[in-house]
Amino acid sequence: MFAPIVIVPMLIGAFASLALGSRGSTKYVALAASIVSFALALSMLGTQQQAQDVNWFAFAGNAFVLNFSLAPIHMLLLLIVAGVTPLVLGYSIGFMRLPSEHGRYYFEMLLFASSMALFAISGGFLTMFIGWELLGVTSYLLIGFWYGKEAAPTAARKAITTILIGDLAMFGAMLLLWTAYHSFSFAVIQGVQHSAAATVALSLILVAAFTKSAQFPFNEWLPDAMEGPTPVSAFLHSSTMVKAGVFMIAILLPIYAGYGMLLPILAIGIVSTVIGATNALVSTHIKRALAYSTIEDLGLMFIALGLNALGAAIMLFIMQTFYKALLFMNAGAIIKSNNTEEMWRSYESASHRPLFIASVIGVLSLAGVFPLSGFFGKQAVEGASVSAPLVYAILVIVQLLTGLYIFRWLLIPARRAPDNIAPKVRGGYRAVSIAMKIPIYVLAAIAVAASALYLLAPAYLGISAPQINVADAAVAFALTLAALVASYYVYASRSAIKAAQALRRYRSLSVPLYNSIFINRAYLAIAAAFGAIAYVVDRFDYWAYSRVRVVSSSLIEMGRATSRIESGNVTTYAAIFVGGITALIIIFGLL
Repeated sequence: MFAPIVIVPMLIGAFASLALGSRGSTKYVALAASIVSFALALSMLGTQQQAQDVNWFAFAGNAFVLNFSLAPIHMLLLLIVAGVTPLVLGYSIGFMRLPSEHGRYYFEMLLFASSMALFAISGGFLTMFIGWELLGVTSYLLIGFWYGKEAAPTAARKAITTILIGDLAMFGAMLLLWTAYHSFSFAVIQGVQHSAAATVALSLILVAAFTKSAQFPFNEWLPDAMEGPTPVSAFLHSSTMVKAGVFMIAILLPIYAGYGMLLPILAIGIVSTVIGATNALVSTHIKRALAYSTIEDLGLMFIALGLNALGAAIMLFIMQTFYKALLFMNAGAIIKSNNTEEMWRSYESASHRPLFIASVIGVLSLAGVFPLSGFFGKQAVEGASVSAPLVYAILVIVQLLTGLYIFRWLLIPARRAPDNIAPKVRGGYRAVSIAMKIPIYVLAAIAVAASALYLLAPAYLGISAPQINVADAAVAFALTLAALVASYYVYASRSAIKAAQALRRYRSLSVPLYNSIFINRAYLAIAAAFGAIAYVVDRFDYWAYSRVRVVSSSLIEMGRATSRIESGNVTTYAAIFVGGITALIIIFGLL
């Protein structure tokens, strides 16, 4: 089967949504298109022809080929993207209530999903770069979707500016690889000998991966991306754009191992994990706390890749998809019910038990509690780090911090609402439609059932299953239990007012934990430095221009004065000639 066919229904649905505009059928057309694409992706499972090439164009004797791959690791990402898309669009039917926004919203969402599907089946850098760029453009549109809010377009510009750094790095790497090997195919590049060009190209690809996957020092665009609609956040943070960098490095991991370039991957992963965990611990914005936890999850995946543990990275890659989408959708339900994104002003009723239980499943899965899927993903990474004691110690601390902030995320909204709170809030999920609830229920069930993939996925991918040590699991369970007790004591055993007052006393402690302040200030300092350099260059340019302008003006005036001599009068010419001869005679006579 021709690989890109899976994208066709989503593209058709995207342009159909744009044409239908605010009509009520728009959302259902988009949902149907995503379901068809998922069915096509399922039909490709187990296909025998895993590599497909399409001649695109030739120039100056060079043939440019679009490479597609349906190898197991590519099929895995394709199925994840195609499977999550209908759930997100179904959730959007209940979340996006304003009909006038439907045409643009579903067009952008389906185009975003199509871009990620193209990225998933890319068998070479040229094909991947097309999907890579489309992801950047569509994410810019979706993050800034509510452009009436001042913060939304600002966040979109910040995202696209940061990602553009990676785009340029990626393009530079492609030029180097083409110059060295005259091919963009992953299969060809993996089989060539070491070269200096490849080393530089691999370094640039790392920069591209870190920008796309929001790793230090490019991590701050991701929390700001929470200005977009919640379904966009659920989609972007679970199975699409932020995973692109991880996926690209996973494909190229044998090359990085062969070149001895795993240490930078490991180091950036550790820093990003710590930054994500500490920021999530003190952030009081419902969605931003989850965004920081996504940075942490992605950092853990890079740690596994840096340890050359592909199985552990892929295991967390799969498991994180479901529990993170579940948590974001639950966050959207809480925000809808309370009409606020501030954690301390939110209340979540346990009276609607299915949704409350789904929220608990997502929290426990992120905390890594057995036997939920998150346990197998987190423990796979910790198990891979046992041979590196320092890394393991850092991961143990992060495990404790993760429990603290995610149980807080659950316990604060779950406290009892005061009597003076509006009935809509006290009712918890009363404002949440059935269209939003069904995808949450489905994701909760998948978050539980996905544990079976610990046994199935490695065999399908042809890699060794990551080992989970009982002693490590016991340590993780003890840390999670301690985090639960501490969170309950601070956030649930007191009233909200007393807890808030207690936290204000330790506000000075939260400043170093919320290190996004320093990172953003570093961004501003770098921007100011470039601004100063630009100012100096501008002043020099103006100085040079003014001097050149004076000289040119003088020459122009001389030309104009000389042009007056050309009068066409022969008598004048003769007089000038005689005067010149006389002047020469006098000069030579004096000499």
